Amino acid sequence: MKISDLLDKDFRHDNKLIWVSAALAIKFALFFFFTQFFSTADLNPKHIAGFWGNVANDSFSYIDPIERLIEKDDIAFLFEFRMFGYGIPYWMARGVMNQSSALNLIVVIQTIVSALSVYCLSSIAVQIFKKSFYFLLTFCGYFTVLIVSLYDIYPMTESFAASSLIFSIYFIIKGQRNTNLLISGLFLTWAIFLKPVCFPLLLLYVVYIFLEHAKKKIGQLLKLGLIFLIPMILIEVIWVSGQLKYNNIFTLTTPTIFHPLYLDADKHTMPIINFQKATGENWEGEIWFYSEEGNYPYSSRIETSEFNRDSLIALKKGIRSVQSGNLQFKKGVERAVASIENRIISAKLNRYTQSIKAEHPLYFYIISPIKYLYRTVIASSTDRMLGSYNTTSKKLIPFRVLLDIIFWGLQMVFLFAMVIILRKHLYNYKLLLISSTTIYFYFIHTIVFKSSDFRYLVAILPLMVLIALPTCFQYFGTHSSSAKNLD
Repeated sequence: MKISDLLDKDFRHDNKLIWVSAALAIKFALFFFFTQFFSTADLNPKHIAGFWGNVANDSFSYIDPIERLIEKDDIAFLFEFRMFGYGIPYWMARGVMNQSSALNLIVVIQTIVSALSVYCLSSIAVQIFKKSFYFLLTFCGYFTVLIVSLYDIYPMTESFAASSLIFSIYFIIKGQRNTNLLISGLFLTWAIFLKPVCFPLLLLYVVYIFLEHAKKKIGQLLKLGLIFLIPMILIEVIWVSGQLKYNNIFTLTTPTIFHPLYLDADKHTMPIINFQKATGENWEGEIWFYSEEGNYPYSSRIETSEFNRDSLIALKKGIRSVQSGNLQFKKGVERAVASIENRIISAKLNRYTQSIKAEHPLYFYIISPIKYLYRTVIASSTDRMLGSYNTTSKKLIPFRVLLDIIFWGLQMVFLFAMVIILRKHLYNYKLLLISSTTIYFYFIHTIVFKSSDFRYLVAILPLMVLIALPTCFQYFGTHSSSAKNLD
């Protein structure tokens, strides 16, 4: 008898009180662990006094617009470049308490919501794989990927986004009731307003609805699709109206991918980022052009009729004379002087970028994106927790390596699970919906946006657990049983 069959006899997955309580207990134990031992309060000059969790630079792009809204009593700040999926909950908290207390409440809520999502995630496994054992496997598997819980203590979108995606999938596959579709649509809408890259998932979910209910008449299918889309339509009307009124632009999502600071015409920020993307080099960390020394990183394969190694070395001197980073002017240089020089630098960078695109299209469209995908796949999941490996205490190296191995191993198991799904479960639309959502996140961030920041994967790590572990366990369990029967 298989282990899964043995456990299924007496195992109860439907006792919500026990499992939700267990998830809450583990989540808050991790909450205490991370806030006590991995707080950056003493190191981060931007840390907010009295706040239990950690802040990152991006945290303030969600917090500051609400602070200005409260200070100026102007709703226009709700329609800045960040969509208000995170801003509104924070605004509600700020309405009754000070900033640090509001942030403490937010991270506690994130932890509670995340714990509830673990139960739903594990329940999805039972709905798909039809055995209670897979509830336990998914539940335990989720908590082995500790890095997901780290983001519960950050005022950023990762925690809520991971939870909202789980809830949206849980309700869309739960049953045929219209209420479930409506709730699913509401949670996916929240995910979109937390992370606008989720917007194309609307189409993926609607396709799932049509496939899952293909036997229904076309009128019924359109009705189901509309019910699912109602929350997005209603809230989108508010967002679009606000953008038209306060910013005089029409946009369904964020008006800009980058923070407005990156769009300063007096700096060469976007041209240098676009050049880095064209070459496949990292633009989110230290850039060679600003380094004092640093090894020359660019392959001779990217050289064109417009530039070569000597051209880039000469350009570096000009860049370092006006800026110390892609957002910072060099101290002592007047803005007017820097602006003139930066326009010349920007023109060169733009010309170099276009020449790579024109003369090396294979490198630009294929090799460069693959480099970002590769860096993401092999990235350390613990950078935000422990910094670089070079500066990590030797005592913490084994712990860090273990967490990273879990992340790397999860990706390998997920890849194998995808092979199994394509071979044996091609018409299991539930599995395809979840796996497609996961693959989409890799695709949009690495191939399209050319980013290698690990945190963009946090929202789909629980979904990877849901796909990888039960699929592979079921596959090997079935094959081992077949082998025994043959014996």
